[in-house]
Amino acid sequence: MSKIVNTFSCIMWNLVLLSSLTWIPSQAISYNHLDLLNICPKNGGKKEVRMGERPAILSLVANSFPFDCHLELEVSNGLGIHLFIEEMNLLGDESHDCPEDYIQFKRDVLAFTTHRSPRFCGKRVKENHSTPIEGMSPHSRGGSAQRLYIEEHDFEMDFLVHLSQASNIRRNLTVVVTPFRKGCRPNHSTYKQCSHTSHCIHRDLFCDSQPNCAWPSGNVSDEKFCVEISESFFDLSNLPVIIVVVLVIGFILVIFLLAICHVNECSKRRGEPAVPLLSLTQAQPPPQVHPDLRHGNQRGPASAPPESSRNSTVAPFVTDFGPKASTREGQPLTPPSYEDAILHPNRYPPPYSLN
Repeated sequence: MSKIVNTFSCIMWNLVLLSSLTWIPSQAISYNHLDLLNICPKNGGKKEVRMGERPAILSLVANSFPFDCHLELEVSNGLGIHLFIEEMNLLGDESHDCPEDYIQFKRDVLAFTTHRSPRFCGKRVKENHSTPIEGMSPHSRGGSAQRLYIEEHDFEMDFLVHLSQASNIRRNLTVVVTPFRKGCRPNHSTYKQCSHTSHCIHRDLFCDSQPNCAWPSGNVSDEKFCVEISESFFDLSNLPVIIVVVLVIGFILVIFLLAICHVNECSKRRGEPAVPLLSLTQAQPPPQVHPDLRHGNQRGPASAPPESSRNSTVAPFVTDFGPKASTREGQPLTPPSYEDAILHPNRYPPPYSLN
């Protein structure tokens, strides 16, 4: 049994090691949280932010004014940039071109600006993207203008923020920036296509409660039809731990079953007779022979064996056929020889029946 246990434990630990070596987690992606108060130059200059393929969340909570920030957002070559105003509380009115506070997006070539977006100001309330509000378009929810801007002609763009001294009221801003591919290819296994466009974003950005896929209608499609699952032990990231736990439980069950089998086997061994059955013949009385058969008298019913023979549980009723039928110590009875058998022709034949 010990050899079986050792072999099984060796197999289990090899499986655990193999699972830990072969388990390669997916290329999970996380947001780069950037506080504009910390990264924006104090002198009003431009700050370059290289994002690569990683999304970012730009946030601002300002209590002192004026405040100006100029960022150049750069993603990997060939990608586009998706910006969504998640929350905003600025002064001004967009219908009057935001004369006080605003944010704005630009595209330039060298030192020349080739495109400039409208200014965004006013209020945008943070919303639950999985439950659209009845009777309101995605462009107008939480404010009088849209929340979305797309840069798909270049892999870099400028992001401008201006807060005036018109009021000391605290202002806040949150913008979600998502790099996207302009088309999905079979070799882009970590990317998934948005439902209303050919744009593709990282798979991990779907159903993460952030607006990453709102183009072109403003409807945040990557957060629709999501099943809300709380983080638990059975999360995919815990797969190596789950494998180890399952193997350990299996090992314990096998040990338990082997222990039960061992106990049953020992119980059977303790229940066996201490003396072999063959040796019981030595303690039996000599075989009983009917008197008529012993002296060759006429046929008659055989007499019953004595009381001692009836009480015996092992020795059967045996007919003595002659001197060669006597037993030797430790040996079973031998059949009579041919000569002994023909010397007593009047003996009863052995009982038999026709089927």
